[in-house]
Amino acid sequence: MHNFEEIIKVTKHLRLLYVEDNKDVMKSTFHFLQDFFDNIIVAQDGIKGFDIFLQR
Repeated sequence: MHNFEEIIKVTKHLRLLYVEDNKDVMKSTFHFLQDFFDNIIVAQDGIKGFDIFLQR
């Protein structure tokens, strides 16, 4: 099992598209994910998330 420092080394440079329609869950999860990813794109529903995915 990897430790957090090793995981962060791998994930920090990755871009993450996070899709969540519940604002409270989105906020808390976003704050957690910031420890692992420098570039997080958030969408509030699947349609918006898919549109963002297609644009990138």
